[in-house]
Amino acid sequence: SFVGGGVMAEAILRGIIDAGIAAVGDISVGEPLEPRRAYLAGQYGVKTLDDNSEAVGGADIAVLAVKPQSLPEVMAGLRGGMADGLAVLSIVAGARLDTLISGLGHRAVIRVMPNTPAQIGAGMSVWVAAPSVSSEHTEATRSILKTLGEELYVDDERYIDMATALSASGPAYVFLFMESLVDAGVKLGMTPEMASKLKIRVALYPHHGFAVATMPQAMDLIAKVDHSNLGVMFNLCHFLKGEKAEDMERALKGAGARLFGVSTCGANLNGQGWNELIQPLNQGDFPQSRLMRTLKKLNFAGPVGLQCYGVRGDKRTNLSNSIAAWKKILTEL
Repeated sequence: SFVGGGVMAEAILRGIIDAGIAAVGDISVGEPLEPRRAYLAGQYGVKTLDDNSEAVGGADIAVLAVKPQSLPEVMAGLRGGMADGLAVLSIVAGARLDTLISGLGHRAVIRVMPNTPAQIGAGMSVWVAAPSVSSEHTEATRSILKTLGEELYVDDERYIDMATALSASGPAYVFLFMESLVDAGVKLGMTPEMASKLKIRVALYPHHGFAVATMPQAMDLIAKVDHSNLGVMFNLCHFLKGEKAEDMERALKGAGARLFGVSTCGANLNGQGWNELIQPLNQGDFPQSRLMRTLKKLNFAGPVGLQCYGVRGDKRTNLSNSIAAWKKILTEL
């Protein structure tokens, strides 16, 4: 069962189902937001509830996946109501074992620190278990975490704190990099005012398999850094690789003024390999006019580039065909 149905909880849920670790009918999710409950029920067929206590009833493992600020209230609602045979697997950032055990009134607790790439099955999860956790629950946890990528069990919780610190420091490093661009201008001889007015902008490039792999992950980091000159570049091939084609308009609209650039290419809607997702612009069944109409509707005035990495065939021919396809797309707008 799950307490909280956010993005990371969904990644674990998807991994459990895909790996056959649990049957869909045996999984329940406690989630306070009705739209999110409807989405998870429709997408995965799991039972969704607005009552956390009901969600964990009868479960072997309950994944605790709520925001840190919501943890005290959630624990108070669960305290004393969990069966002895239940193990709680917490992915709540910064919540230590003693806090969880005390707050829940339950001793079988596992603490996990997954990183962002875990959302696409390419992550590293560092974890530790309280002494009361059974070997069966430990092995079950290992199987679950393997669906997210690599896993590393540690016997000292301080290593979890280290992993949490590194992960949480990411936005600060990005902000520092942004500010260093201004500092570089000053060192070259500009005044601070001149360097600031240059408005050098940096666009995150969501890349499948990397720490920032999807548009939502990029926008989450942008929100945390909160620097006016930090935005995102939409890349059609990586979007189709890691996200759903039907979500494209919503992702672009969600980026808003933070959409600094776009790259496109010929691609197959259901393509899996890069040779299907990166083709000359005149190939593939992805409707390019759909992307361009969306950009036009959003009044996007930034650059649109052609993704050519690893495209097979004669380069001049591919480029010539892509230019012709681009001209045709423009006439259709």
